Amino acid sequence: MTTININSINMNYKISGNGFPVVLIHGLSDDLNYWRYLTKYLEKYYKVISMDLRGHGKTDEGNEKYTINLIKDDVIKLLEKLNINKFHLIGFSLGGQISLKIAVENPELISKLILISTLPRSDEYTKKNFKIMLDSLNESFESFYDTMIKYVLPEDIIRENKNKLDNTKINQTKTKNQRAILKTLKTCNNFDIYNKLPEIKNKTLIIYGEDEEIISYNNIKELEKIPNSKIVSFPNTKHNILIKRNFNEAKNLIINFLNED
Repeated sequence: MTTININSINMNYKISGNGFPVVLIHGLSDDLNYWRYLTKYLEKYYKVISMDLRGHGKTDEGNEKYTINLIKDDVIKLLEKLNINKFHLIGFSLGGQISLKIAVENPELISKLILISTLPRSDEYTKKNFKIMLDSLNESFESFYDTMIKYVLPEDIIRENKNKLDNTKINQTKTKNQRAILKTLKTCNNFDIYNKLPEIKNKTLIIYGEDEEIISYNNIKELEKIPNSKIVSFPNTKHNILIKRNFNEAKNLIINFLNED
């Protein structure tokens, strides 16, 4: 484990590979291990930096009130301490919200931007789903896991991997910081950067699943207000794009986008 003190917390991070930096920001209740398979390919071409966000993985929860600005500032300060001052940025879900904040407020830092299963603002459809998540998390982590897995994975994958997913639920119930996840989820509910999207000048790739249920189709399409963007969808896919059957196509899509002029 590699940690560094940021904003009064010890932040866990990982660096691998060499070359131009690529920064990876995970989603709610995940950690840097979410990127482990993609990292194996990216590190052949790039220096890859991933981290556990505040209260996730092996990073401290801290005592401050959680906001997207605070979590984003953790990431920026980590990169400053690592002397990473220009990078490609890939964000999944919550990580995409943080990536959008960085793109708007620190545009000089970013080369290319990839947004996976994320949203520019919490509309009524998303707030309804966030409330379902909040209610389940207030009940128990097990209830939250059962709720999220149906949002994240297609039904056939859930059926085929039932035993593995049940074991993962048991392990995560022991290790996840339920309080920190709850505080983070509440910050997502108030996110709105919609009016700032035209200000983002970076070349941007937007990726989503055609069966996405957390975020409405209209909300995802709003991201096309980013001027220099293109959007790619994956069929038979919900919130998690990097499932086994998509992985090679998604990996090649990401690497080709980063490599092209």
